[in-house]
Amino acid sequence: MMRRLLALAGLVVVAWGGTAALAVPASAHPLGNFSVNVYNGIVIDPDEVLIEHVVDLAELPTVQAMPQLDTNGDDVVASAELDAFAQDQCDVAVRDLEFRIGGSPAALTLESSTATVAEGQAGLSTVRIECVARGAVTLNGSEGVSFTDNSVTNEAGWHEITLRGDGVTVSGADVPADSQSAALTAYPESQQDSPLRVTTATATVAVGTAGITSDGVTSTSTVAGDAKPWDWGAELLSRATSTATGPTGMSLAIVIALFVGALHALAPGHGKSLVAFALAGRQERAARAAATVGATVTITHTASVLALGLVVAGTATVVPSELYSVLGGVTGVVVVVLGVVLLRNALRRDGSGHGHAHGSGRDHSHSHPHPKDRSHGERSAIALKEHTHQHTEHGEPVPELPQARRGVLVTLGITGGLLPSPSAVVVLLASAASGRAWFGVILVLAFGVGMACTLAGVGFAVLRGQSRLLALAERSPRPWLSSALRRLPIATAATVIVIGTAVLVSSIT
Repeated sequence: MMRRLLALAGLVVVAWGGTAALAVPASAHPLGNFSVNVYNGIVIDPDEVLIEHVVDLAELPTVQAMPQLDTNGDDVVASAELDAFAQDQCDVAVRDLEFRIGGSPAALTLESSTATVAEGQAGLSTVRIECVARGAVTLNGSEGVSFTDNSVTNEAGWHEITLRGDGVTVSGADVPADSQSAALTAYPESQQDSPLRVTTATATVAVGTAGITSDGVTSTSTVAGDAKPWDWGAELLSRATSTATGPTGMSLAIVIALFVGALHALAPGHGKSLVAFALAGRQERAARAAATVGATVTITHTASVLALGLVVAGTATVVPSELYSVLGGVTGVVVVVLGVVLLRNALRRDGSGHGHAHGSGRDHSHSHPHPKDRSHGERSAIALKEHTHQHTEHGEPVPELPQARRGVLVTLGITGGLLPSPSAVVVLLASAASGRAWFGVILVLAFGVGMACTLAGVGFAVLRGQSRLLALAERSPRPWLSSALRRLPIATAATVIVIGTAVLVSSIT
């Protein structure tokens, strides 16, 4: 019964996980801790154009901007420092905004700049910058207008433009008049996995219409949606990190980090399917395989979080989301290579004629001596390894599945832990900001152990469930079952290649 439950659990987790393609990790910021979000609200009247340029920095970009915010290094962002930061950022941003009417550029001047700091995940901060620019225009009859925001680079986030007329008619616009995100204050739940990326706008404007009644920004109703378990898990960990004091509080935070890491690995993606498919069709001691995968996941994830944390805290020139995409690409390449190796080995084994049928209609077994089965370091007393085939009454041999080499298991662990969780990076940086970097390292390690428990559990369930199928094939006269098991290594290796390709494509696009 226990074996059946483990097999069923493995199948459920695999079905839920889908492919191992990158998923946006849950965080306090709706668009992710890496995101830099930009909104441009354009209002045109017969004499001028007004552009409201808004930038919403999530936690990690805010950490990178902190040297510019806290210029005197006293760990307090004073009002004067915030005003100076807003002025500098808006000066640069307005120079990167390009508005043309009738093919001629309008000279934009900065009218106002403000910046506000809000609390983000784990006690870190987020920053909102608002810039208002104006430019004189001359509208005679009907004119074509275009807008380009050259300030937006390749960072992940929501990039939105709206365009409205005040005393002019707008037609043929390729952007809406109303903001879907209420100017970066209420991101639509339905689009958080595939945020807008709009950096240009065009339209035709003509004199003559009623004036608008707003400043060009109209909030849209958004549905928050049901919070996923990993969403509130990340928030729970951030609160525990920022409030943990004394041995009891710190111990509780470590336990929460273990729990949240395990929960995080249950979210879509995160390598569950990869572990399941790579181990399917292989014979291995389940406990040993699970321990190898789990240990590698813990070490790799902890190292990747520490490395990314050092990069974010140490330089403002590296865009975290771009680095994350690079790691995703590396993961995809490694998975594809792993799949190719598994497929090559499976095809060699399948083409070697290993396993044969006698068609006698009777169950029997016989032994073949295999000198090559002697492993390095075996005692000399073991000269030959007997290789036994069980045969069904229909003559179909029950296949002996190949062993999963240690390199395969270690590679699985690396791919499961190479992409650092942004929530874990935030916890590390928040602990460092409070003068407890060592505690952040412990929490990150606990987080990785929690992830490892989930991924190792998937591998354990798959291997135990597979053992159950092998036992069933030995006892049951079902030729199709034996045939399916024999081809399982080929099918699973091909699936691993597909998963790796999906990860690689996701990191590029």
